Amino acid sequence: MKKILLGPSGGTAASMGAFMQYWIQKTGYTGETWLVPEMWKTLVGLTDRKLILATREFVDDWDQMGGSPKIPSCKNTNVFKIQQNGLPPQDLSHIVCDFCEGYDGILAVGGGGTTFQSAALNQKQGINSIVALATMDNDICCFDNMLGFETAVQNSAASINACSNDAQTMQRPTMVFSMGYECGRLSASAVKYARKTYGTKVDLLHIPETDVAIEDVAAQIKNKYKGGDFTIVISEGVCKSTGTNDGTHKEFSTSEYAEKLMDLSGIKFKVLTPDYNQRSGIPVNKDKLLALRFAKKAEELISKGQWNQVIGSNRGEIVVKPFEEIIEVLNNQNSFSPWYATPKMFLDDVNDILIR
Repeated sequence: MKKILLGPSGGTAASMGAFMQYWIQKTGYTGETWLVPEMWKTLVGLTDRKLILATREFVDDWDQMGGSPKIPSCKNTNVFKIQQNGLPPQDLSHIVCDFCEGYDGILAVGGGGTTFQSAALNQKQGINSIVALATMDNDICCFDNMLGFETAVQNSAASINACSNDAQTMQRPTMVFSMGYECGRLSASAVKYARKTYGTKVDLLHIPETDVAIEDVAAQIKNKYKGGDFTIVISEGVCKSTGTNDGTHKEFSTSEYAEKLMDLSGIKFKVLTPDYNQRSGIPVNKDKLLALRFAKKAEELISKGQWNQVIGSNRGEIVVKPFEEIIEVLNNQNSFSPWYATPKMFLDDVNDILIR
């Protein structure tokens, strides 16, 4: 009998659960699907969690969950560099290979890290995988949408709107940090959504792709702030490696970055970080529909034996690309490459407030 392993890998993105529910309930796959809690740790034997034979009843209502709490994911687990008991990193990919014996392959739900690891396991151990892309960062540059992004946009927009309303009520400058570690797609899209949907007042938007030195960011804030309420939205990715006017780069936490901006500008901000409530919660209908389309595409690929592919979306179409192509993209994209730098479609309607 055909059977596959299915699990979330890495962090949490809204509609991961929806994808898994729809895979079981709404595709034509007739084999067994075994759910893998904490997938990478389980596959190398670092947890005592057991596989769960998926049934229609077990996954019912998972499309109402932000992620997949009944089968938790695991973050930052590289099967090629497992560290235990203070020993040097070990390659445990052969254990994954042994574990997967008797299964046709792995259907993984995750982002860039999941793709890297799945591709490496195929190359080194011959393990077949399909990756359904799910990350609220939406940070693989050859796609413009993946599971969880639209929900994060709307959640983040609601947070930004609430923070801006508070700034206006209290007549004070406010700094709002938006999630999005590698790029500004989430922050830019959330600000655009907030302005269009709620009429939110945002005075400045700062994303990592513009690579503006922190001294110049402070100068633009100081130049635009005229007193009273003022809201600047900052993508957390700008803190990762921030340029300075002396040509150096420094990594900040969000609180350190905020303190530095206040020191340089001389303006005392209320600093707000909505954080993880931006990425989870009940997935919005657009994400649920995308989850259904991803599930059907995964079933089509597996039924044809077309493994080692990545499923994403571009301009409303479901797009499938081989591991090799995605790995090349991941290895070459960076915050300042033209495509990765938040394409025009993400910046429409926010160019007027963008720090450059």
